[in-house]
Amino acid sequence: MIDFWKRVKKNLDPEKNQNWLCNEIAVSSGTMSSWITHDRLPKADLAVRIAKALGVSVEYLVTGDDEEFSQNQETVSQAVRQHAIYRTPRNQEIPLNPEDDVLMLPVLDQKASAGYGAMQIDDQLSGNHIPVLRRLVSSYTISSLKAVEVRGDSMTGVRMFDGDIVVFAAGYIASEGIYVLSVNGDVLVKRVEFDSFDKTIKVSSENPRYPDIKTVSIDDENVEIKGKVVAWFHCHPY
Repeated sequence: MIDFWKRVKKNLDPEKNQNWLCNEIAVSSGTMSSWITHDRLPKADLAVRIAKALGVSVEYLVTGDDEEFSQNQETVSQAVRQHAIYRTPRNQEIPLNPEDDVLMLPVLDQKASAGYGAMQIDDQLSGNHIPVLRRLVSSYTISSLKAVEVRGDSMTGVRMFDGDIVVFAAGYIASEGIYVLSVNGDVLVKRVEFDSFDKTIKVSSENPRYPDIKTVSIDDENVEIKGKVVAWFHCHPY
């Protein structure tokens, strides 16, 4: 049993009631009532919107911890950017607590292209962090998880749009799927298929306007797979 909704209710009042909160976070009253009835946590981005509307921290709603941390303690107490992104000094990460239900994952300064390419990726951090529920990424080594913003529309077939933020497990390569990779120095987010018999990699888009890039040798030094995409935060464009 979680107490998320009990803490939400504690911070509501006759003027700012449940209907008001639904309007603030743009969900229907039926959806919120279902969450409350079944004692379900909302998605991370909606949890942040709820916390922001109530003027409390996500940590408080999820864990009951009402302590506010300062930036020089390498954590933050409120959202300061849209789309559930938190900010710390550049190239500084928020320490990951193994007991936290919500992880604050670092966002790379780099943009990854879902189009024709971007410059070579590096490990420079933007200073932004994005909250992700631990249960969504529990199958992966937490310290390997990074986030990067997507630019372009070549992956709309899997509902990945320009401006989405993808979470990838750096160094994790297992079976076909969507990966962050570098091809001839360009950083891409693409579908990757492995052919162990021919020892090749097929890199392709999920948009008929973009032809398959190519099939390359696994040993091609111009191709480097950065990690598998394990989740993404989506801003619907329609």
